[in-house]
Amino acid sequence: MKKLAIAITSISALMATGVYADDANVSGDVKVSYGKAAVEDTDASFNVESVTVGVNPSYETESGITAFGSAELGFEQAAESALAPLNLKSAFVGLGYMGTELTVGKQSYASDEFGIGKDKAFGAGNQLASTSGDEVVKVAYSIEDSVKVVASVDLSESEDESAIDVYGEYTVMDNITVAGTVQSHKANADADALMNVGVSGQYKTDAYAAGAEFTYNLDSEDMAYEVAASYNVLDNVTVAAGLGQTIYKAEGMDTLTAYYANAEYKVHENASAYAEVGSTSADNAELGYTVGMKVSF
Repeated sequence: MKKLAIAITSISALMATGVYADDANVSGDVKVSYGKAAVEDTDASFNVESVTVGVNPSYETESGITAFGSAELGFEQAAESALAPLNLKSAFVGLGYMGTELTVGKQSYASDEFGIGKDKAFGAGNQLASTSGDEVVKVAYSIEDSVKVVASVDLSESEDESAIDVYGEYTVMDNITVAGTVQSHKANADADALMNVGVSGQYKTDAYAAGAEFTYNLDSEDMAYEVAASYNVLDNVTVAAGLGQTIYKAEGMDTLTAYYANAEYKVHENASAYAEVGSTSADNAELGYTVGMKVSF
């Protein structure tokens, strides 16, 4: 934690020098839904799924360096019809220059960029472990509409989990993007590091998108894949569907299949309503559903 504090202090000192323009905005969202889990003998319920509010200051220095930060507080659904206590969802500071960004703090890992799923509540899952941490240093480099590379390390100095993640994507053609990620993850200080890898490809136009992803745990030899597609029926109406499987190496564990289909109606650029159905091949599973609305600002 001391290393993280020193890093944040150093970047904060740089943010305070040579600043001549600034932009600080407030962002957030509210998500409310009504639905039923894809498990037998569960009742439908009304849920305030999440409420978040964030502040995102940004400053441009005389040397052309952009200094920025982000702090987000929020509630998330914890139990039936209840919200968990207010918690700090993310808090980091950063510097940006000519397509490169360095960020330090509580934030997502590089591997959080990975995935082609289009679900709202009934995702197919993958073999990646945690994709965010409390003491994360992350570097990202991008060339617009071409290449993006992100690397992160969780500097855990206690019994908490830690990870080293790398993510990269490349736009092969105007509409085709391929991506990959590598993650070395430790559940705690005494655990062995487990290696996870993933590859994906997606074809996307203004009207529709289709993609596939594959993830693999090199230690357990478990694997997972998902295929998903979406289509803009109208300018403000999109339908999507996906199917995935988790294939376990261990004997006695059956392959788990998951699927979902949804529709989203954009009421406004920052507001949308949606409906989704989904389920899995688990013994106690049945068709689940959710209907909700999300408003952002």
